[in-house]
Amino acid sequence: MLSLVGYMLAPVMAQHTLTVQIDNIVPESGTVYLALYESAAAYKVSESGLPFKIGSLPAQQLDTDVFQWTDVPAGEYGVALYQDINNSEYIDKTRLGIPKEPYAFSNNPRAKWRKPKFSEITFTMEEKPTTIKVQLQFWKNM
Repeated sequence: MLSLVGYMLAPVMAQHTLTVQIDNIVPESGTVYLALYESAAAYKVSESGLPFKIGSLPAQQLDTDVFQWTDVPAGEYGVALYQDINNSEYIDKTRLGIPKEPYAFSNNPRAKWRKPKFSEITFTMEEKPTTIKVQLQFWKNM
């Protein structure tokens, strides 16, 4: 009983909505996959990292769409995403490791020859709904 009371009195972390506005979607082509990272350690674990949250949405007729996570506590985060044009469920790359499909990161860093550092993609999730804007890019157009 005492543990139940302690649990009920523990501070509850407020949850907020994070909206990601995605521009430059190739219309009607595949799926956009998103990953939300809460630390540099999780982001750099492997090529895809260990995301705090993931999500996806089908590419529609428009070149701009939005995705929302509704239960994000305030803090520092980074978002990585790509559009899987051929629905292979991974980002296609050349033999040199260059992405063949459009991708983006929060803050839209210009890191062409390397994966951006977490510090380059970090933004602050406020104690209120937050919207970030990202622009999908093909590697050759950066």
